[in-house]
Amino acid sequence: MMTILGWTLVHSLWQIALIYVIFKVISSLFKEKSAIVYQLACTAMCLCLGWSILTFMDMTDTLYDEPIPTTTAVEISNDEYLETSGLPVIASEGIWYENALDWVHKSSFFLGFLWLATVLVLLIRYFGGYFLVRRLRNRALAVGEDFQDLCDRLANQVGIHQHIALLESADIGEPMALGFLKPIILFPVGLLTRLTPAQVEALLLHELAHIHRFDYLINLAQMLMDLLFFYHPLFWLLSKEARIRREYCCDDLVIRLINDRLLYARTLTEIKINFIHFQNQFVMTATSNGHFTQRMMRIVGTPDPHANKQTNPWLILLIVLGFMTTAFEPATQEAPNPIHVEAALIPMMDTIEIEVSTTDSIPRNKNGATPDKAGSKALQNAVAVEAVNMNVMYIGVDNPLRIAAANVPMNEIVVKLVGDGQVTGEQGNYTAQVKMPGTVTIEVYRRLKDGDYLMSATPFRVKRIPDPKPGLNGLNIKTGIINVDSLKNPMEVALILENFIFDVACEVTSYEITILPKRQDPITYYNNSGKMREDIKAAIAGLGVGSVICIDDIKGLCPGDAAPRNVGGIAFKIK
Repeated sequence: MMTILGWTLVHSLWQIALIYVIFKVISSLFKEKSAIVYQLACTAMCLCLGWSILTFMDMTDTLYDEPIPTTTAVEISNDEYLETSGLPVIASEGIWYENALDWVHKSSFFLGFLWLATVLVLLIRYFGGYFLVRRLRNRALAVGEDFQDLCDRLANQVGIHQHIALLESADIGEPMALGFLKPIILFPVGLLTRLTPAQVEALLLHELAHIHRFDYLINLAQMLMDLLFFYHPLFWLLSKEARIRREYCCDDLVIRLINDRLLYARTLTEIKINFIHFQNQFVMTATSNGHFTQRMMRIVGTPDPHANKQTNPWLILLIVLGFMTTAFEPATQEAPNPIHVEAALIPMMDTIEIEVSTTDSIPRNKNGATPDKAGSKALQNAVAVEAVNMNVMYIGVDNPLRIAAANVPMNEIVVKLVGDGQVTGEQGNYTAQVKMPGTVTIEVYRRLKDGDYLMSATPFRVKRIPDPKPGLNGLNIKTGIINVDSLKNPMEVALILENFIFDVACEVTSYEITILPKRQDPITYYNNSGKMREDIKAAIAGLGVGSVICIDDIKGLCPGDAAPRNVGGIAFKIK
C-alpha cells in the first residue's frame, strides 16, 4: 500500500499542475467576478482530490503489470585484477522513461511512508485547533437582548431562517463565525459597545454572509484537502485563491446591503490594526487571509495597480514539466568511444566500486579513499572539517571553515569546493563562498610529490539568507499605533534581520503605500526605490489623528539575491 501511495503522489505532481493551469486560463476570463472564480477554485480542488483517488485505485491493479528495468551489479574478488586499458563506460540500458520508472519504483515506498507520517503529524495540529474552537464556544457569554434582536433581524435580511446566537468571548480579538449545524457568532468582550451601530451592523452582516454561504463546512473540506496535498505548491496557490475570493464574495454581499463602502473599509481597517488576531483555520473572520490592502482598495472602489498582473499559466506548465524531466534524467549515458587510461594492474580490495570519469584521473573507492598509482593502500588520516558559525552555508556571505588532519602538515593540505562556489584560505582557516541553494562538498586532499590524494569529503547544505522583517527606520516600529508627533521624524522603510549570525544588511528596492486619511478616500503611491519620495513624505506629514497608513508589497535585496524578494507589509494608525 505504501508503494501504491508513493506512485499516486508522483502522478499527482503533474495532475495538479495541469488542473491549476486550466483553472488559471479559465479564471482569467472572469477575474472581476469573484463568485465564479471561487466556484472554479473549489471545483479545481475537488478535481485534484478525485483524480488522485482514481489514480490510487487504478494503481492497485496495474502497478506490477509492466516489468521494471533493473541494473546488474558485478563483483570482483581480491584474487582478480582489472586491466584498465580500453575499459568502456557502462551505461544503463533503455530510454529516459524506463529510468524514470526505475527511480519511482525504488523511491515509491519511502515517498508513501513519508507522506503518511507527515499527514499524521499535521493532524495533531488540526485537532488542537478544533478543540480550541470548542473551548471558545463553551466559554462564550450571552449578549444583551438588543444586540441579539439586531442579529436576528439581519439574519432574516440575509436569508438565514435558523436562530444564530450572538455571543461574547474574552479569548478572541476580532469577530468570527464558527459551527455548521448550530452556528454562532463571537465578538470580543466590549467591542459591541465601542463601535457605532452602523459598524456593528457591517461586521454582523459579514459573519452572517459566511453562515449563509455554508463557508464553515466548505472550509473544513478545504482544510482536509490542504492536509492531503501539503507537498504541492500549486495546490497552495489554488487554496489561497479560494480563500481570498471567499472573502470577496462576503464583502460584496455586505456592500450591497449597507451601501457604504468607505464605512465598511474603515471598520475592517480599525479591527485589523487595534486588535490581536486569533489565528485558527476553523473559524471565519472578517479580517483574516492575506492581501488586506488590495481587499480594502477593492471595497472602496479604488483600482488596484497590480490587478492586471496575471501569472502566465504556460510558464508554470513548462517549469513543472522541466522539473519532472530533469528529475528523471538518467545519471549515466553510454559513451560513444571507449575511454583509455594508463595501462596498469590495480589490485582490488574485497569488493569495491570503481568510478571512471573523463575529468578525474584519480580512481576512488566508495569509502572515499584514493589508492596511489603503485597500487599501495590508500592514505588513512583523521580529517576534521568544521563550519565556524553554523552547520550550513549561506549565499552572499563569507562562510568560515576550520580544517585540520591528523599527522598531516598544514602546507600539504589542499581544500577544494565541489559545487557552485569557491573556497580560499590556508593554514587551517578557510572561507567558502557559495552561489546557489542546494548542497556543496568540501574535499580535503593531501599533496604529495606524485599528486593530490583525497582524504575526506564533507557535504554542506546551502541556503539563502532568511527573509528579513519590514520595519520603519527612525520611528523604530513594525506595526501598531504611533503618535502624530512622530511624523515629524524622517520615515524610511527598512529591512531587519533578527537573530541572524552574520552581520549583513538587506536593502529595500520598492513598496506600495496606501494612505487612508480620516473621513477621506484612500490614496495609493508606488515607490520604486528604497528612499521614500518627497511627495509621499509630504502626504504623510499632513495626516491627522485617526488616519491609517498601510505599506504593502515591500520588496528588498539581500546579499546573494538574484532578484528582489517580497517580505510582506506593515500597517499603523496615527493617534
